[in-house]
Amino acid sequence: MKKKIFAYLVMMLPALLLTSCLKDQDDVFDKSASIRSAEYLVNAQNVLMSAENGWVMNYYPDNQQKYGGYSYVLKFDKKNVTAYFVNGDIQTQTLSDGSTQEVPVPVASTYSLTNEDGPVIAFDTYNKYLHYFATPSAGAYQAMGGDFIFIILKISDDQNTITLKGNRSGNIVTLYRNTMDPAQYISECSAIIKSQLYETFTLGDVILDLDLDAQQATVTAGDVSEQCSFVMTNKGIRLYQPV
Repeated sequence: MKKKIFAYLVMMLPALLLTSCLKDQDDVFDKSASIRSAEYLVNAQNVLMSAENGWVMNYYPDNQQKYGGYSYVLKFDKKNVTAYFVNGDIQTQTLSDGSTQEVPVPVASTYSLTNEDGPVIAFDTYNKYLHYFATPSAGAYQAMGGDFIFIILKISDDQNTITLKGNRSGNIVTLYRNTMDPAQYISECSAIIKSQLYETFTLGDVILDLDLDAQQATVTAGDVSEQCSFVMTNKGIRLYQPV
C-alpha cells in the first residue's frame, strides 16, 4: 500500500511543480494579462487619436509587395477612421478669390481595437479606400492580397511612429504622425506622381531604376542587383526595406 502511495506522489510531482512555476510567473506582474492587454489597447487608441493631422500610412498589399506601395492619411476618433488616399477621389473646390483647386475626398468608416493573441486594429466596416486591395472582383477573386486587419507590433517611445503587420500578407505597415493638413499631404504626393520623376538615378557607383507603373525599384551596384517595392511620399520615394 505504501508503495502505491509513493508511486502516486511521484506521478503528481511534475504537476505540482508546474503549478508552482505558473504561480511564480503570475507574481512577476502586478496586474493580470487581461488587464495589461486592455490597458495597452486604451493607450494605443489614445495615441491614434492624439494626432491632430492624422497618420501617414505607408501601405503594401500582397505578400510579395508586387503592386508596390500606397500613401494614406488616417484620422481617428473613438469610433471612426477618416481615410485620405493618394489614388482616391478628387473634387474641385472654389476658393475665396474665385479660383479653384482640386482636393482629395476623404471616406469615413469604423474601426476596432481588440486582443486576438496580441493587440489588433481592424477596419471593420467597408471603406472603399481601406478595403480596395482586399475586395475581390470578377477577375481577381482573391483581390490583391490586401489587409484591413493589422497586428500592432510597436508604438515608438516618442509616440510618433506605430509599426503594424498585415494579418494576411505579413507585410510591415508603418504609421507616421502627420505634420500637415491631410488633404495637403495627399495633394503633394499626387503632385510628385504627376511630375514624372526621372526613372534612373545614379548615386556614386549605385544605379537606381524606377518602374513608376509597378512601383518597383531596382538597385544595381556593380554586378549585383536587388529589387524592392516603394511608396510615393510628399518628398519622393520610400523603399519597403533597406537595400
